Amino acid sequence: MRRLGIVTALVLVAVTGVVAGCGGSGASHVRILSSSIPTGEDAALVKELLTVADLPTGWAIDNRDSDTNDPKWPFKVPDSAKAIAKADTSFAKGSMPQLQEQLGLYSDGPSSFVAYVDGYDHIKSLDYSSDGEKVSLAFGRMSFPAMGDESAAYSISGSIKGFTIGGAMVVVRTGNKMLALLLFDLGSVDTMQLEEFATDALAKVPAAAQ
Repeated sequence: MRRLGIVTALVLVAVTGVVAGCGGSGASHVRILSSSIPTGEDAALVKELLTVADLPTGWAIDNRDSDTNDPKWPFKVPDSAKAIAKADTSFAKGSMPQLQEQLGLYSDGPSSFVAYVDGYDHIKSLDYSSDGEKVSLAFGRMSFPAMGDESAAYSISGSIKGFTIGGAMVVVRTGNKMLALLLFDLGSVDTMQLEEFATDALAKVPAAAQ
């Protein structure tokens, strides 16, 4: 089965990436651009990401490429809210489930968190195309334990190429850093496992001073 990584990228890139340019439809394209901070800052964030040693038995680093087209994200954030350094990683247990983590450093963490969460809160669905097929996944807030200085969690559900999938995302701010984790699986997603992953991920991230 082909990787369903576009949804993961769509959500997580928005957390620490940049929204730039507009397509013919006027929707914003989401893509990661080079950081304005020296490479050393990105390297420092890499050390704070989850590794296979932090995960249960059977999980492996996932280096497969996404097969989807350039995603479109239905909101923009001001330049001041974008990440100044970033790092990400992804894992899979076989083909599914899939887990991605993205970590970003921001000049003003609280205002960046508000900007992104406000954008997420206005989204009802994630729409994109894969191999010429249009896909629409339901997206919305879900209950989740409070984490870090502030956090927000979202549920994602729908079907792709005949497969029903479930996803859950949590975005957590700690100081001037934000981390996002997205867990996807066939059928329904294990939100308790996402909570465990998020707890372990947060424990590895020392808060950047505000």
